[in-house]
Formats: sequence, C-alpha cells, structure tokens
Amino acid sequence: MQVLETTNLIPNRQMKSMITEWTEKNRGMNGITRRIQQLLGELATSVASSEALRVLREIIDLVSKYDIFVPQLQKKIHQYAPEWGDDDDVKQAAVGLKSICENKK
Repeated sequence: MQVLETTNLIPNRQMKSMITEWTEKNRGMNGITRRIQQLLGELATSVASSEALRVLREIIDLVSKYDIFVPQLQKKIHQYAPEWGDDDDVKQAAVGLKSICENKK
C-alpha cells in the first residue's frame, strides 16, 4: 500500500475545461438537436420494430417537451417507415411524430 505524501487536492484544470466545453456544446437546443440527430441514426439502423418504437417515442418526447422543429425529421421518418414492417404501434408513433412535425412548421 502506497502512502500519500500530502492530502492536498490539486485541481485537474484540463479535465475541468473539457467538462465545461462538453457542457456548453451539449446544453440547450444544440444538445437536444444533436440528440435527435443521434436518434435518427439509431432509427435508420433499427431492425426490430420494438427498437424503432423506442426511438420514435424518445424523439416524440423531445420534440414535444422542448417544442422544437427539426427540418430533416419529417423527411427521415417518411424515408425509414417502410423498413419497420407492419407493426401497428410503430406506424401509430410514426404518424403521431409526422403530425407533430407538420404542426410545428
């Protein structure tokens, strides 16, 4: 076991500046828009309807909660819709998101 010479804490300025930079980058609308873009990427690669439904619901929550409009959203939803099969829940979520997007224009 190693004994410390001192119990003084030394600030890690580099880590603190990295945290501050990340927080500023991901705060507010930029962070929300970035998260929606990530979710759209997940949506594009989702193979299971349950996964697509989870992602759609998260997008709907973000768009509704923060009252934002992401122009690419409606186009992407329409583009990926055929890949989700015949799951009624997924179709209903996609229609709901599409109507939210149309109302925000």
